[in-house]
Amino acid sequence: VLTAEQMIDLIDFCKERFNTNKEYFSKVTGSSKTLALPKIDKLAAYGVYEMDMGAQTFDDKIRKLLCLPDSAADVEKAIRHARKLDLCVCVDLMYNLPGQTMESWVSTLKKAIELDVEIDAYSLHVDPGTVLEKMIKAGKSPPPGDTEFERQLYLTAYKMLTDAGYKAVGHDRFSRVEWHM
Repeated sequence: VLTAEQMIDLIDFCKERFNTNKEYFSKVTGSSKTLALPKIDKLAAYGVYEMDMGAQTFDDKIRKLLCLPDSAADVEKAIRHARKLDLCVCVDLMYNLPGQTMESWVSTLKKAIELDVEIDAYSLHVDPGTVLEKMIKAGKSPPPGDTEFERQLYLTAYKMLTDAGYKAVGHDRFSRVEWHM
């Protein structure tokens, strides 16, 4: 939610006050809504190395159901723009979302692989009292799948990503960047 200038000021503040080594790099996190193209331009020009984007899914039906403020095309546009500026991009993808099918998950994974991004894959956890829990209880949203479906979604991601040259560098992180491993 910060402007590019505020983010740069914060990074500069940290650089001045904390010891860093030669392997230091800057990383910012947001969504395609909060990381608009002009902001990405300024951050890349400043020297930010990585942009983490909470994509969640490239399925617009699920994005709408989850009340995500932008479309899959918006997310893709921001990612492609950042990649053209040589930023490393990591996307957060979620599985076992309400209404998500195996086909939808596979399509999301294929899009992430095509975009040449690092991937953090998380299973959905519905916290008590959240809007999503209330929507599920009211029947306005389908519930997530059971634990076996969730397991199959993860195993599918693991196979697809490792077959595409990614390495599992944690239980939820998949990377093709050598020094991230």
